[in-house]
Amino acid sequence: MFTTLLLAIGEAAAPPTTPGAPKGDGVMPKIEPDMNAPGVSGFLSFINQLGAWVVVAAAVTFAISLLVFLLGPVLGMGRARQVGTIGMLCAVFAGGLLALFPGVSDGVGDIFA
Repeated sequence: MFTTLLLAIGEAAAPPTTPGAPKGDGVMPKIEPDMNAPGVSGFLSFINQLGAWVVVAAAVTFAISLLVFLLGPVLGMGRARQVGTIGMLCAVFAGGLLALFPGVSDGVGDIFA
């Protein structure tokens, strides 16, 4: 009895379908995020601050790589110039790429203010 009742409710709630009918046009609706929603401001601030610290880390990496480049051969480290050069290039690339974004640049200024 209870199963029959559930089947009757399910059939009444389900829209009638014709066999072989298309299920939709296959186009997804466009996603438009609301940048003024609660919490978005804090999230964007966090991302900008994280990027600012990555720029600072890139500057520290550049300094350490420069020391390896200059002092490595003196201390007898093999291929120190190659390792130091690669480290400096990576630091310049990462720091320069992130510094292009205005929020990150403002965040670096906030760190040292």
